[in-house]
Amino acid sequence: EEVRPGESPDGLTLGVTATSPDGLAPDDSPATLEHIPETWSLGYDGQMWDCKSGTLTQVDWDPRSLAEGDVVGLLVTASEGELLIFRNGSAVCAGPRGIPVTSRKLYAVVDLL
Repeated sequence: EEVRPGESPDGLTLGVTATSPDGLAPDDSPATLEHIPETWSLGYDGQMWDCKSGTLTQVDWDPRSLAEGDVVGLLVTASEGELLIFRNGSAVCAGPRGIPVTSRKLYAVVDLL
């Protein structure tokens, strides 16, 4: 397991953003996903980011529990705009709601912390 010096070992973070990749400066990459405007994500060390509230919140899923060979998926529901994480085909965690899935173009984002 690789851990960057001086940092706590976080896990995989998955989410969506309404910020176009063209809107990000190529020489100014954000440190983590929550620094991208209009981004909703799940993972880190068992947290979710909701750009509407501007806070990281504890959740029941910690990506550090993933094992080699696990398949992880992400879905944003059309009805509630709710972000869901799947592990090996089963929903394991609900995330932020109110994502503008029908009114905005969304882009997938992944962070390997």
